[in-house]
Amino acid sequence: MEYASILLIPLVHELGHWLAALVFGSRLSFAFEWGKFYVPRWTWRWPDVTPLQLKVICLAGFGMELGIAPFMPLPYQVAAILHFWAYPFYAGEKSGGAGGVSRDTGRCGLVYWLYEPLQRQDKRRQRRGAAGCGTMKGVMA
Repeated sequence: MEYASILLIPLVHELGHWLAALVFGSRLSFAFEWGKFYVPRWTWRWPDVTPLQLKVICLAGFGMELGIAPFMPLPYQVAAILHFWAYPFYAGEKSGGAGGVSRDTGRCGLVYWLYEPLQRQDKRRQRRGAAGCGTMKGVMA
């Protein structure tokens, strides 16, 4: 029965994104797609929120998944850590696993948001003449 807790990982992860968006007054709609190596994934488009709110929404998936890990059985804990480690490899460009955000799909990525300072992103957007730091309209697909 403990091993069945592994099935909760994708649900808890996406629930984290969804709840964070809900807190900021947005709703996410999810779409199913196959990631690299045929890993099944649920993806979502950027909501129309501020860059800081988007950062919170992006990080909320793993935040919730890893946040409940201490209260879950050992198989869940191990699988959640493996999921966190493997994410950049199978998620690919569509989620910024390669260190950036795909402007084509509008997907946000863990690696991008963890290691790219928000200020640097805002300066680049302003130089390109995009919407500015108060909205993501300039980069939404």
